[in-house]
Amino acid sequence: MDRHRAVDSIWAVRRVLLGVLGRLVCKGRSDKLIGFLNSFSPPS
Repeated sequence: MDRHRAVDSIWAVRRVLLGVLGRLVCKGRSDKLIGFLNSFSPPS
C-alpha cells in the first residue's frame, strides 16, 4: 500500500518537474528546440 502511494507521488513530482522544464524551454530556447526537432522530422 505505502509503496504504491510512494510510486504515485514520484510520478506526480516527475510530471510537475517536466511541466516546469518544458515551460522554461518554451520561454528561453523555443527557436533552438524547434530547429532541433525539425532536424529529425522529414521536410514537409
